[in-house]
Amino acid sequence: MVIEKNGKVYIVTEASNKWTVKSDDGKLSVSFEVPKELCPTVDELQKYVLNNDELF
Repeated sequence: MVIEKNGKVYIVTEASNKWTVKSDDGKLSVSFEVPKELCPTVDELQKYVLNNDELF
């Protein structure tokens, strides 16, 4: 899955207990792990990313 926010593209991968959200702009690569206790569904994860300006 892909989430776009403020011109950045985040690639989302799913594991059994967490989501991994990665961004790579060629110079800097960042990866965030979001536990499924916080965002159990992909829709909730997307809302979390779009509404969280401190991390994303």
